[in-house]
Amino acid sequence: VWIPPVNVTGTQVAFKVSIQDKDNVRSAGIATVSVTISGSNTIPTLANSTATYAGVQGQAVQITYANLALSSKLQINDADSSTKQYVITSINTNGTLFKGGNAVSAYLSAPGALPAAGADYVVSSGETLTYIPDASSKNTVEVFRVRGFDGVAYSGESIVNVNFAPVRSIPLLTTATKFTGLTQD
Repeated sequence: VWIPPVNVTGTQVAFKVSIQDKDNVRSAGIATVSVTISGSNTIPTLANSTATYAGVQGQAVQITYANLALSSKLQINDADSSTKQYVITSINTNGTLFKGGNAVSAYLSAPGALPAAGADYVVSSGETLTYIPDASSKNTVEVFRVRGFDGVAYSGESIVNVNFAPVRSIPLLTTATKFTGLTQD
């Protein structure tokens, strides 16, 4: 009896077989028996509803797929799929999000339609996003929103924030006028 792994769908190799005759002579070939398993897809989930990264006011922030995928951030959990991608569904208008030097546009059709292969709003293993904030961005800012995608279904939406540490500028005195009402000791 062969029992497929839990939460697996699609064609799976069940076992391999060769034959042997009564004189113990084995066949030259080995046959592979595959079984097609149908069932429903387990919807992916994200480890957290938000992930916050550190940045500095007025400076670009890089967020890698590997960093998003940390269990303490937005790790995609999916019992029946090895395909794990992030689909960007919203981008803050107080900056610009780039992937591979190209500005990213949000995919507004998630969770309805499947994303286009290679689209700028899909983040796959090995890829890096760069967010360039407006100069005035400081403190915690929502940068973009994502959904996990397993090739079939989407997770719920999660928020990616960046906490921009403010840059403290030293004030510069540019003009002084005559002071009145002062007494000198």
